[in-house]
Amino acid sequence: MSDFSEERTSTVTLKDVIVLINRIWKVLFKRKIQLVIFTFIFAIVGYFLASLDAETFDAEVTFVIEDNDASSPLGGLGGLASQFGVDLGGSSNAFSQGNIEELVLSRRLIEDALMTYGVVNEKEDKLIHHFISISELDENWEENSFAGFTFPDDKEMFTFNHDSIMGIAFKSIISSNVFIDFKNETNIMSLKVRSENEDFSFRLVESLITKLDKFYVSFETAKSQLNLNFISNRADSVLTELQSAELIYADYKDSNFGVKKSKGFLQELRLQRDVQILNVMYSEIIKNLELTKFTSLNQKPLISIIDTPKFPLKRNVKSKSKFFVLFAILGFFIASSFFVLVQFVRDELN
Repeated sequence: MSDFSEERTSTVTLKDVIVLINRIWKVLFKRKIQLVIFTFIFAIVGYFLASLDAETFDAEVTFVIEDNDASSPLGGLGGLASQFGVDLGGSSNAFSQGNIEELVLSRRLIEDALMTYGVVNEKEDKLIHHFISISELDENWEENSFAGFTFPDDKEMFTFNHDSIMGIAFKSIISSNVFIDFKNETNIMSLKVRSENEDFSFRLVESLITKLDKFYVSFETAKSQLNLNFISNRADSVLTELQSAELIYADYKDSNFGVKKSKGFLQELRLQRDVQILNVMYSEIIKNLELTKFTSLNQKPLISIIDTPKFPLKRNVKSKSKFFVLFAILGFFIASSFFVLVQFVRDELN
């Protein structure tokens, strides 16, 4: 019986809820002036925070990276070429979705992109110089003996100061300026650059996608290019030997025309055989050379651009009215909770 009565005592009734709401209402009504003040203060803070945040511009490129897999139409040609000891190369899958972000955000790619020239605010200069000016990194340079500081065209001429400033720019860009994303779960990727300067956003994303394309092509075709160079050099060497052998054979026939002994016939057969062997070798090398050229051409282009940024770029501006309302609601909630909690603690202590 006692257990049942305790259960009924601990049960919250509608009357208890109404009493609680009435107590909260009385507290808030009593503190209405303070509530209005706190709410207004929070709203003003939100408005000024939105005002302090500068507008930014988004330049976005969407693209697809081709994947040369085993189902490539070069499979048959690859087998044919392998009979002659030639490896046509293939996809190394280095640019898969799993690591494309790391490759785009690598220091090498960012630095190469920043070292290109672009027109920003009607002035053509290296993008790294534009970035320094836009981000105001050079405000105190005169005090630190950086007056007139510029980046040379050759990265081999970089000094400690060049590397340090480039490192600062790289960290800043990958943390807040460059974004890589995948469209759903497809092979379509998006490269976005966001900055406070519309021209800089456009030029940097343009430079990044160009550098990525060149790096991709050189990386994926490196093996086939080595084979191409080797076979081309070998073809030149064999052709030189063939021409020399043909000349020796022709000279021999001219010098021994009508006067031949058994040894003379044997020497002519040997020279003729050398020419025939070199002819066969040269023919096979030319076949392999053409196959390798076809492979290199088939691997381009490796990056297909879908959409490129167009002026005017997308603007990102925080709504002052929205922040005013949101911070007003937040201020009202915090102030109400504080006043109610303080009043309930006092009531319990009394």
